[in-house]
Amino acid sequence: MKKIWLLALTCVTIVACSDDKAEEKKSMDGILATHDKVMAAEDKAMTNKIQIDSLLKLDKFAPQDSAALKAEFRTQSSNLKTADEAMEDWMHKFDPDYKGKSHADVMEYLNTQNIQINKIDSQLNSSIDLSTKALAKYKQQ
Repeated sequence: MKKIWLLALTCVTIVACSDDKAEEKKSMDGILATHDKVMAAEDKAMTNKIQIDSLLKLDKFAPQDSAALKAEFRTQSSNLKTADEAMEDWMHKFDPDYKGKSHADVMEYLNTQNIQINKIDSQLNSSIDLSTKALAKYKQQ
């Protein structure tokens, strides 16, 4: 009878561990999917930043809009740089190796990372949208 209980307990433990690993993998997959999306968006962000910085260096703005547009471009360039730096900082600090940690610790870490990468995604998308609008204003002049 004791052997049956021991076997049942072993089976329950194995099933519980595989559920934990599946949950960890699902969370990690979500983080990596967001990371890939952010990396793709960074190309657009850097393209906008290069265009804005180039226009600021050339300084060929219409006199009536010069000061306001330059200020907006400086703000957008700064926002794009901040979003890019946030992504770089996150990538340098992210540690996908969590061996030896409990499932609860792993899930807490992954949930925190998920929140951070989603915040960066929002920051980057907002920066891209605003900088694209600023560039469109310049092109309409």
